[in-house]
Amino acid sequence: MAVRAPQLHLTLRSFCLGAFVFLGRALEEGDDLPFAFEEHVQRGGPALYEYRPLVRTFIESRASALAGREDARIALDELLREPAAAIFARAHAGSRPSEEQALFRTILVSLLISTAESCGGFDWDDTSFERAYAELEGSLFGTERAYAAVAPLVGISVVTQVELGDGIRIRAAATGELAHHWPEAQGLLPPDFGREVDRYCVLELERGLEAGEEPPDAPAELADAVSAIRLATAAPVAAGPVLFERLDWRPFGIRPVLP
Repeated sequence: MAVRAPQLHLTLRSFCLGAFVFLGRALEEGDDLPFAFEEHVQRGGPALYEYRPLVRTFIESRASALAGREDARIALDELLREPAAAIFARAHAGSRPSEEQALFRTILVSLLISTAESCGGFDWDDTSFERAYAELEGSLFGTERAYAAVAPLVGISVVTQVELGDGIRIRAAATGELAHHWPEAQGLLPPDFGREVDRYCVLELERGLEAGEEPPDAPAELADAVSAIRLATAAPVAAGPVLFERLDWRPFGIRPVLP
C-alpha cells in the first residue's frame, strides 16, 4: 500500500525502531518479559501449548521512559502538524492530558504495541511495522471512524445482548476486554465485577463517525440509558464509575460516568 504521509511514516518508524532498541537493551540488562501460557485443545489430537510474550504490559510499564526519548519528541511534533491526528490529540487519556500526552498514548504507544505483538517480541520485522502503520493511516485518513464507549453495569443481568436503540446495548463483558486496551482498568471497576451474577454486564455505545466529526457525549448518553433502564425494570442499576472509550479500536480515553 502506498504511504500517504511519507514524513509521518519516517518519524513513526524511527520512534518504533528506537523503542525496540531501548526495550531490547532492557531485556539484555536483566528485565523480564512476562509470558502467558496458553493451551490450545485440538479435537481428536494432543493439546498444543503456546508461550505468548506479554509485550503490551512490558511496554506500558516503560511508557514514561519511552516518552522522554528524542525520537518520541520528533514523532509527536510531526503528529501535531498532521490535521488528521487532531481528534486523537483531544483524547481523554488521563487527568487533563496535554495534546502530546494524548497523542503519545493513543498513537505512538498503540503503534508500538501492535508492531511488537506482530513481531512476537522486540526482534524487528519491517512487514510487521508496515502492517501496523497501514492500519494507522487507514484510521487517520479514512472517511469513517468507529467510536465506542463501554461502562461496567451493575444491578442487572442479561442472557443475551439487549439492544436499547441508537447504538446503545447491554451485553456480557468479554473476558479481559477492558484490560486489553486499558491496563489500568482493573483498579477502576466496581467491586467483584465479573464474579457476581449481577456484575458481569457492560453498557456499550457504538457510533460511526464521519471524517472530522466529533465523538458523542458518551457520559450523558449512557447516563440517559441508565435512567431509562431503571424506569423500565425498577432494578437498582448503576453504571461506572468510569467509562472506557476507543476510536478505531485504539484506546481513546477514560471518563467519569455521570450519576
